[in-house]
Amino acid sequence: MTRYAALAGDGRPVDPHHPDASRFCATGALVRAAFELTGDLSRAFELRDAACETLLPKHPIPRLTLEELNDTSIGYVTVLQVFDAYLEQA
Repeated sequence: MTRYAALAGDGRPVDPHHPDASRFCATGALVRAAFELTGDLSRAFELRDAACETLLPKHPIPRLTLEELNDTSIGYVTVLQVFDAYLEQA
C-alpha cells in the first residue's frame, strides 16, 4: 500500500506544503499547519515531530506511531481520539 502525506484535489500525491494539497494524513496535516504558520519547511518538520512527541509521549518513535495509526483500517477514528485526548488535557 502506497502512503502519501498529502493529495491534491485530483488525487495526485503532492507535498503537504504544496498549494494544491487538499487531503492530508495526520502527520501531513501537522506539516501543512506548521508550514502555514512559519513559512519555513525545515521548521515545519521540526514542529511536526514535536507535536507527535507531545501527542504520543510514551512511544519510542511518535511520528511513525501516528503514521501507522493513521494507515490502519480504523486509523481516522484512532487519530481523532489521540488528538481529542490531548485536547481534553490542555
